[in-house]
Amino acid sequence: MVAVNARDRPRSLTTVFKIERFIALVFAGLEIIIHAGAIWGWPSYVYVLKQDGFFGDLCHTNNDPAGYSQNSSLEKSIVTVIDIDLPSPSGVPQGVGCYDQDAMIQLVFTVSMGTNLVCSCWLSNIIDRFGIRFARIFIFVGCLVSYILFAVATPETAYMLFPAMTILTSCGTLLLTVNLQVGNLFGRGKATVMSWLNGCLSASVIVFYLVKVAHESGIPARYSFIFLAGSTLLMLINTIMMPKKRIPWPLPEGYRLLTSRKESLPSNNAEVSQSPESKP
Repeated sequence: MVAVNARDRPRSLTTVFKIERFIALVFAGLEIIIHAGAIWGWPSYVYVLKQDGFFGDLCHTNNDPAGYSQNSSLEKSIVTVIDIDLPSPSGVPQGVGCYDQDAMIQLVFTVSMGTNLVCSCWLSNIIDRFGIRFARIFIFVGCLVSYILFAVATPETAYMLFPAMTILTSCGTLLLTVNLQVGNLFGRGKATVMSWLNGCLSASVIVFYLVKVAHESGIPARYSFIFLAGSTLLMLINTIMMPKKRIPWPLPEGYRLLTSRKESLPSNNAEVSQSPESKP
């Protein structure tokens, strides 16, 4: 008889397993949309930071309330064509730019992205060394801490944005890496699922946009971040459902997502059917 490769062997999926993997996929997508790619919505959050006066004290340098250079007539002419009747919480008229404030807000984004690139390798090593469950608990704690820092940050403690955004960005990258293993549950559709999860990462821009919309409606940003901190409980629910170490590929026969099972591939010897001995 011819040996059958484990990758090519057809499997009959039970209804329970189909439901389990669908729930795992939905939870993974929601986690990525809410927490993994918040950094991409940073431009929307910049509006909130300026309205609340974060780094607004930098706009009072050189006796220039707008923070512009005293030697640039072009900059001052630009200010004159902007409506400056409405005061902002920072004491700087709305619509007036401030180079020092803009530079510091941009620096938060730059530091977060740069630190994420540096930390990606050793953070992903957490998954290889300790498994899915430990990595997810680490992500849960990191996201919770970052949202709390966002919620308690004030213009007087604006530098808390640096650790808050750095932690959230790094944990978001790790969260995407962990959830990509869900693709192993879908066999030949693995690449499709992984592409869909990467698309969810791009959709994360909506999170800070909703924070901005809520802020325009009169809801302080700290309430939005308290809500996001509460949404991290979704990770704990999914952590219970996910296996402790990894989702194997290819999946062993009878693999279940919610049950504890030895995650080892069937041996090659078990796949070979010996032909009956010929009679003399």
